[in-house]
Amino acid sequence: MTQHQADRAGHAPGAAGGPAPSRPGGMRVLGLLGTAALALAVPAAGALAGPGAEARRGAMATEAMPVQDSSPHLPKVLTKPEPSGAERPPVVREPTRPPAAGNRPSQGGNTAGVALRREDAANTPPLRPDQPVSVQLNGRQNAFFRIAPEVTGPFIVTTRRLGQGTDSTLALLDRAGTVIEEDDDGGDESLASRVESGSGQRPALVRAGTADNAGGSFEVVLTRDVDPGPQPFGTNAAEAARYPLPAAGAEVHVRLRRGQAAFFALPEGPRNLAAFTRNLRNQTDTVLQLLDASGQVVEEDDDGGEGLGSRLPLGEAGAGAVVLRAATLNEQAGEFDLAVEAVAPYVPYEGPSTPAEAANRPPLALGQSLHLRLRAGQAAVFALPSEDGALLALTHGLRRGTDTVLELVDPAGTVLAEDDDGGEGLSSRLALPAAPRPAFLRAHGLEDQRGDFELVLMRAARAE
Repeated sequence: MTQHQADRAGHAPGAAGGPAPSRPGGMRVLGLLGTAALALAVPAAGALAGPGAEARRGAMATEAMPVQDSSPHLPKVLTKPEPSGAERPPVVREPTRPPAAGNRPSQGGNTAGVALRREDAANTPPLRPDQPVSVQLNGRQNAFFRIAPEVTGPFIVTTRRLGQGTDSTLALLDRAGTVIEEDDDGGDESLASRVESGSGQRPALVRAGTADNAGGSFEVVLTRDVDPGPQPFGTNAAEAARYPLPAAGAEVHVRLRRGQAAFFALPEGPRNLAAFTRNLRNQTDTVLQLLDASGQVVEEDDDGGEGLGSRLPLGEAGAGAVVLRAATLNEQAGEFDLAVEAVAPYVPYEGPSTPAEAANRPPLALGQSLHLRLRAGQAAVFALPSEDGALLALTHGLRRGTDTVLELVDPAGTVLAEDDDGGEGLSSRLALPAAPRPAFLRAHGLEDQRGDFELVLMRAARAE
């Protein structure tokens, strides 16, 4: 055996960074170097001492260098290729889950062809008619889309096929990124969204996201808005003369684009009628208004009907109202039916509206329910009976979204006590302590809105 072979049999290069674990007989085993397993024997510390130690240390240094050697016995520490086949040692790697499509932002901010930043939408495919795009968003992500150039007219963008727990949102943006229209739950599916371009400013981008930035998956699809043809209503007050309000028992279907409203001419003479909206589609929230000849609003209602529908008696505004305007809240797109029904003749409140007027009238009777129908800005004021002991005033039988307010006032009109919703629901309940008279009770609608309700005054002990 040559000296070189003896040296190789007795020692091997040490592992980089420190000694290997000890084995019986003074041998040490190296761990993995790179991806190849290299088991080499290392002599104990004493084996490097004594005669020939210098030569043995030199041989170790030579073997640890990245050299190219033709000897089949010398390991190529840094240049040896990885073993293949059966010689390759097993390598355990932590399993990784591939990210879902649309979830990994690239250097440009896109995910699987979807822009996650507004400025990147110019470099990704646009939304094309009837070609749905699958979107999967992580938390706090939004997707941005251009509108395909072939889409020249009005269009509708919706979300559909929402993943479990996903609540989508949609918005139309102008070139500056300002929101033109947005929607949360106006789509056909539960928690889906729907926006319409309308006939005004053309949107530059569509932004798709999720409520509360929670993330989720869904499809976004653009469809051309079909021209509904001639509409059965005027689009402004001047056109209303050509579109009379439907007769009692009839209805008309109304479909509005964003920023659009429907106008109808009111009938002349007594109007024992009420207009209301029903069959609201796509989360439409309607508003009805009565306009005078100058276009000023003299009476209006938002949610006095069923759900988000509106209901507006036409006789309450008097002869000054000439046009009915049917629109949506915030002028969003909407679809609904406008119906008309006959109602009992409107008998407005004509009693005192100030303490000075009420002082010359009989006081409010105890235990009798009085029906009040107040116009917007109108209040009913009553003198209180000169009874000993505390009294209690209540409103009940509230109609058409009425929200009442009761106030105890002095002769100058100064409020001494008041109540808004102390009764049941939106009704009021005001305790009137035994106090020196004169004092007056004033009833009106919240924020001076119109009201239709019952008022009753009773002794406090009886009410309890």
